[in-house]
Amino acid sequence: MKNIISFKLQPNCLTIHNIMYFYKLNQTADCDIYFYGNGGKTCKVNNLPRLISFLLTFRDEKLLTIIEGKDALHVKNTLSKLLGYHLYSAAVQ
Repeated sequence: MKNIISFKLQPNCLTIHNIMYFYKLNQTADCDIYFYGNGGKTCKVNNLPRLISFLLTFRDEKLLTIIEGKDALHVKNTLSKLLGYHLYSAAVQ
């Protein structure tokens, strides 16, 4: 069964290390990770050049992160440990 989990985070917490962690996690987990913001634009985390470009031009105060798939809850918990207090308003569906 697919799950969808979303949360907001501070974009300034995304260091190169964290961006690479998101990218590698998206490649290995049984789920897809998306970033949403910048006036309605969506970026799937599986394409590293587009991901970097999206984040470099990101201007909103908070970045909506959407995780979809069987491992969504596990991935969210893993990212929570990595990002800690930078996460906001987790919602589970």
